[in-house]
Amino acid sequence: MSENKKDLEKLSDYELEKYILPNSNYVTQAKIYAFEILRSRNKMFSMEEEERYSNFYFQNAEKKNKTKYKINSKIISSPFLLLFGLCGIFMLLMAIYFLLIDSNGRGALGGAVSLLGFITLFLILVVEQTLLRIKKFDTNIV
Repeated sequence: MSENKKDLEKLSDYELEKYILPNSNYVTQAKIYAFEILRSRNKMFSMEEEERYSNFYFQNAEKKNKTKYKINSKIISSPFLLLFGLCGIFMLLMAIYFLLIDSNGRGALGGAVSLLGFITLFLILVVEQTLLRIKKFDTNIV
């Protein structure tokens, strides 16, 4: 049992009922503890109060799940990121130039090849970043 719940158990029923009021400013976990303590003291709740407790409980569970599966979207720096990133930008610019600006026969083919190269490099970078996150590599270059 957590320290917070032990502290709440010392409160009277009247004080705990303040926690479960609809306009209460207490955190969700404190409201849940207050409900549980009052229930253990054989307090009868109305349907509205029971529904409010369910909402608190599911909000708290949802919040825990969100933090549990939070994805770190930070890009991890690596030598491949710099090299392939620069090459990818160059290939994207070439593809835009040859496909949209100078789109004659040979240029259009070059633009299509550059676009495919850019897509390939982008996929390589996505795989690399995924592997770095999974393995939690230390990429600090000294």
